[in-house]
Amino acid sequence: MKNTKKLFALCFGLVALPCLAQENTVAAGGDIVSTNGSMSFSVGQVFYTHHNSPDASKNAGVQQPIEFFTVSIGKNAISDVELHVFPNPSIRNVTLQIKDFDGKERQLRFFSLTGSELFRQKIQSSETTLELENYATGSYLLRVEDENKQEIKTFRIVKH
Repeated sequence: MKNTKKLFALCFGLVALPCLAQENTVAAGGDIVSTNGSMSFSVGQVFYTHHNSPDASKNAGVQQPIEFFTVSIGKNAISDVELHVFPNPSIRNVTLQIKDFDGKERQLRFFSLTGSELFRQKIQSSETTLELENYATGSYLLRVEDENKQEIKTFRIVKH
């Protein structure tokens, strides 16, 4: 009986040993090792899918980003303009995506949380990439405006 238990434990160990946990590209993470044991951790998933409908909004992925929300939607917002910003949080850059881009004149303005405008840029295509490498770690505001400089939507961007 003792040999059967030992044989079972040995076989189980050999089968379970090569099994790996889930793998993914994440924004940050690491390993902690001490004399008492070890632990791995991860923060934020870089790639995820956002689904939106009139009734609900869903981010599909194992881990959700730290910050993912719209700060405001302007009073004069055009309801048929669908905007997305990804990845958020980000280390290097973020992309502003306008679904069904119609070529109308729009601009984006990038602010610090103190209200200082860091830059502004005309939106000329359905995807606009913003380089964030030269900015300090922290939170920023990305405001999208129509041709009359009226706010369409404002996003909070987290830079790692």
